This record gives sequence, structure tokens and C-alpha cells, in this order.
Amino acid sequence: MENEDINEIAGINYLTADELKFSMSEGGFLSLETGGKKYRRVMIQRTFPLSMPYRYLSVREITENREPGEEIGVIEDVLQLPEDLRRTVCDELDTRYFTPDITQIIRLKDERGIVTMDAVTTSGKRRITAHSNTSSFIRLSDVRMLIVDVDGNRYNIPDMTKLDKKSRRNLEVIV
Repeated sequence: MENEDINEIAGINYLTADELKFSMSEGGFLSLETGGKKYRRVMIQRTFPLSMPYRYLSVREITENREPGEEIGVIEDVLQLPEDLRRTVCDELDTRYFTPDITQIIRLKDERGIVTMDAVTTSGKRRITAHSNTSSFIRLSDVRMLIVDVDGNRYNIPDMTKLDKKSRRNLEVIV
């Protein structure tokens, strides 16, 4: 069975660079024109946010209720797009999936299953409050960790071994 047959059965509509025309609306929202149809407001979602953050991106129309609507199509690989389109898609992903890196853990306290952490991130100092469980402190590899706070914000530690000694000791409380 050829890929085209599988895609048709699965209902996947792959979007190519020549059929994508993104623009920003007056309100600062991403719009799309493709296949002769104009979508006033669209969103781009990662289908595999941790393992393939720039592949298989779902482009969806946003409904009047500000909810994700029908899928318009899938961008198979953002790296295959021309620079201007790639920049637009990546800017939208950066806005939607804001995930600063933690560079230092100044203080960490675990009380009754709630972790409070004062940290320095790539977007400044933050106080991070998270549940002390594997749903909030997610090991992505031997050295990489994703932290999801009580509000759903995400923080990345790309390599725990590269943190300073005090930060690593603080992190040992929960790891």
C-alpha cells in the first residue's frame, strides 16, 4: 500500500509550502489561506511535542468559542519550509509552547507533596510551584527533565548534569 493510500484512509492532508500563505490579523492572530480558502484564525499544535517538536504539526481552525476546530492539515516537517514560512511557524510555536530552560535552582522545598522552587530561567527568575509526582517532574532522558507547574506552565532542564552543584543538590530532593 502506498503512502498516498494510507494518508487518504487516515484522512491526513499534508500541507506543502506552495499552498501555505500565513498572515497576521489586525488582532495579532495567525490567519491562513490555503486551497483557495481563507481561515480567519488558526493555531498550530505539536502532535509529538517532546519527541518530534518540529515534525507533524497540526494546523487547525479556531472556532468562534476560541476552541480548536477541524484540522486543516499537517505540516510534515518545518525544516522543509522556506525560511519565511519556517520563521512564522516557529514564532507561533514559541508563543504557544513557551518553555524556558532552568539554568539554576536557587531554592527548592518539598512540603506535603507540593514543591516550591525559586529558579533562574532563560526568561528570568521564577517561583515554580508543582506537585511532587512524576506527572509534574518528567524525566525525558537520563539528563533531561520537563517540569510542569500547577498552572500548566512548562520548564525544561536540558541537561541536569550541567547545572551547578547547589542546583543539582536541590534537585535531588525530588529526583
